[in-house]
Amino acid sequence: MRIAGGTAAISTAVQNEVQADTCGGGSTCAVSRYAGADRYQTSETIAVTVVGNVPPGNNPPEFVAATGQNWPDGVSGPVLASHLGTAMLLYDGQTTVQPYVSANDTNLSVSYILGGTAVETVSEMGTYESRLPPAPYGGPITSGVSAGLCVDDSASRTTNGNRIQIWGCNNTGAQAWTLQPDGTVRVLGGCLTVNGGTAKGTKVVWSSCNGSAYQQWQWQNRDYNALYTPYSGRCLDDPAGSTTPGTQLQIWDCNNSNPQRWRLP
Repeated sequence: MRIAGGTAAISTAVQNEVQADTCGGGSTCAVSRYAGADRYQTSETIAVTVVGNVPPGNNPPEFVAATGQNWPDGVSGPVLASHLGTAMLLYDGQTTVQPYVSANDTNLSVSYILGGTAVETVSEMGTYESRLPPAPYGGPITSGVSAGLCVDDSASRTTNGNRIQIWGCNNTGAQAWTLQPDGTVRVLGGCLTVNGGTAKGTKVVWSSCNGSAYQQWQWQNRDYNALYTPYSGRCLDDPAGSTTPGTQLQIWDCNNSNPQRWRLP
């Protein structure tokens, strides 16, 4: 089950109710939330998932664009987008539209605009050709071992070397992660960091963002949902699939197991 919109649009209580109805309360059936700071960034975030499913070497989809200032085009647009096998982006009716355009593929473009020039002028739509980086994801990173456990910055400390651990999901700032276009995974102004070295079992900590290889992560396969560190060739791992709150996370050989499956925000 997937939810489009942040908690201001669809509350956590509604999410929990949907999860209970859909999954029967099972811990292995999680609800994914795709959200941004506003409706425009939410549409970008959804588009990221569409682009991410395009096989390497294939031409990526051309997006459908609709205004986010009123509802008719925004309601009907997804039908066309679904038929075309692509995503719909919302724009704000200003020259500073907010599309998601892949930073890695310059062929990506908006080819379908819903509405006449009274809604959005041709000159303003030209700003879609500025290739912006993807909007960051934001929210909790949930464990594949238990949907009730999340990646957590221990005690919300912003001290270099502070433990990154498994903890009960609680919607606090210590669990409000963002996946940034520069490859970093951030919380409370700092970065998810491998604490030196490449050996399996190396612990993961909070650290000030510094551009180092220890802070580079890739979302490896959207079905598997692994967080992969290119410099070491290993994945973010919950040691032995622990469900004990406070267990510090580590990197380990990627193995497609539940301790390495993360429901990303």
